[in-house]
Amino acid sequence: MDTFQTLDGLYQYAGLVKDVKIQVLLYDAILKYAREHGTPVYLARALFQKYLIKRKDLARREQSYNEGKELLHYLLYLHENDQVIALYRLGLQAFSLKLYSECIEFCRKGLSKNQEVSELQASATLATCNSYLFLEDFILASVYLKEYEKFNYTYVQENAEYLRAIIYSKTEDYRKAIPLLEKCLERSKTNARIPIANDLLNIFLKMEDANAARNIFHQEVAILPAKIETPYMFDQVGLYYSLKGKFLIEQGMFDAGIECLQKSIQYYGEIGAYSEIIENTSLIIRSHVVHGKMLNLEVLQEFDSLYNVIIRKK
Repeated sequence: MDTFQTLDGLYQYAGLVKDVKIQVLLYDAILKYAREHGTPVYLARALFQKYLIKRKDLARREQSYNEGKELLHYLLYLHENDQVIALYRLGLQAFSLKLYSECIEFCRKGLSKNQEVSELQASATLATCNSYLFLEDFILASVYLKEYEKFNYTYVQENAEYLRAIIYSKTEDYRKAIPLLEKCLERSKTNARIPIANDLLNIFLKMEDANAARNIFHQEVAILPAKIETPYMFDQVGLYYSLKGKFLIEQGMFDAGIECLQKSIQYYGEIGAYSEIIENTSLIIRSHVVHGKMLNLEVLQEFDSLYNVIIRKK
């Protein structure tokens, strides 16, 4: 068999294999062979398929993202539809890693190529809008919000209303932001409530409105998602417990606050959010110092357990 027949046969076979670990090994074999024989088409295809598999490992997002970017050198060797999917997937993963400028770069490239309307295209538009929000470019955020509103999916209008509330919040127009966020929270499904609750908490804590913040915490059972599957949701639950922990410590409920911060670290550990883990760990130690408390054996054992779990995921 010649090189192309060999690579094509192995590539087709790899796509049929159910065991993910064996799939990755087969794609690695294709990559090695394609590099040695100068066949960039199969190099690009194997990189693409390997990236789609490895990006699902939430604890190794940064590693899979950096490896996935090698695909950019061979993008033109993919079918146009796969080029667009690769750009969207890299953009969405960049957003989950809080690399907002890179998210915008990849999603905009994908949007410029893509004419076919899809939910993935809608997600890329939404991520671009959100990235501009985090970068505090509210003009371009509003531009992409209008583009996002054009998609004819049932959830789009609710998401768009939420984004408009975020723009009000970011520009500190709390008079408009709070009622709109409360409306979004009331009508949202369980798995969509946690980011809205976090946005309200951030506003109430800035306003030093303890009663309003306490009211959100009282709704915890209805707010926390029943099932957490995406990096974004792990991040949002981690943020919720971080905000709650800080609030409880400030309100004099020291032990309950520390427990929340430990929960926050656990959720951040699931996605390898190391800067947030370090920040919360530092806050736990600093809180003990400020309040004249000794780090008890139970807290230290919890640190050790969390450390071992996180290290195993690296």
